[in-house]
Amino acid sequence: MAASDMMSALMELCQEKHIDQLYLIDRLEQSLAKSYAESVGLTLNSEAVYCWDNPIAAGSQCKYTERDIKGYLSRYAKDPDITDVWIWYEQTGTGSFEVYIGYA
Repeated sequence: MAASDMMSALMELCQEKHIDQLYLIDRLEQSLAKSYAESVGLTLNSEAVYCWDNPIAAGSQCKYTERDIKGYLSRYAKDPDITDVWIWYEQTGTGSFEVYIGYA
């Protein structure tokens, strides 16, 4: 199942069960992003929040969130000056938010 199909299915489930969609998406994306960061050798550090690139659009209508997160993290992992990252989200509207990846 493609990531966009999975997100659509999750949104339907949230509506059916009256679950906060943004909370669920936030937790899933954050977990996946943090797992990927560790898998490419980066350390999660909640103090790595002072430098970041452009935020990544996320939400049920965004098709490339996972690709973009992995792209940023892979690039950071190849940079010898970057060892730590932290990933957080900010809501930008109903059903949408931005993913920030801080690095140090």
